Amino acid sequence: MVFPSNITKKAGENEIPRSVNGMYRSQDLTFRSVTPTDLPLINRLMREGKGYWGYDEAGLDRFMQTFGIQDEGYFKKAFGFIAESIHETIGYYLFTTNQDFLELDYFFLDTRLIGQGYDRQLWNHCVETAQQRGWTTFTFRSDPNSLGFYECMGAVKID
Repeated sequence: MVFPSNITKKAGENEIPRSVNGMYRSQDLTFRSVTPTDLPLINRLMREGKGYWGYDEAGLDRFMQTFGIQDEGYFKKAFGFIAESIHETIGYYLFTTNQDFLELDYFFLDTRLIGQGYDRQLWNHCVETAQQRGWTTFTFRSDPNSLGFYECMGAVKID
C-alpha cells in the first residue's frame, strides 16, 4: 500500500507539538520515541495484533519468526513513536528509509483499543511524522484484515 501524505492542511491543523525531552502530546496521548529497550513491548503488541485476526498459534509463531524484531540492531535504521495514555501503551509505529523511499514497517495498536479512535490518532501522528521529515508518500504492507482501516485513512492499494 502507499499513503499519499501530501494532503494540504491549514497552518497549525493537526500539527505535532514540538518535542519536550523526546515527548509529544496529542489530546490525551503522549508520544515518545521508540528505543531498543522497547523491543519486548513492540514484539508483544505485534503478536497480539496479529492474533486479533484469529490466526492460530503456529501461524503467529511463523509470523513472529519472519517479521518480529530479533535484535536491537534494527533500531539503527528505524525511527518511530510509541503512543501512551497515563502509563498504558496504546500502540506504536516504526519507519525505515533508504535514499528512494520511506517504508512503514510496523503499525500496531493494543487490540483492546481497536475502534475507539486511538488508531486514527496514532495514524495521524505517523503521517505527520513522515511529513515533518520531508516525505510526501510512504509504502507499507498490510494484513488483509486491516486493509479497510488503511483505505479509510487515505492509503491506496498497489500491486
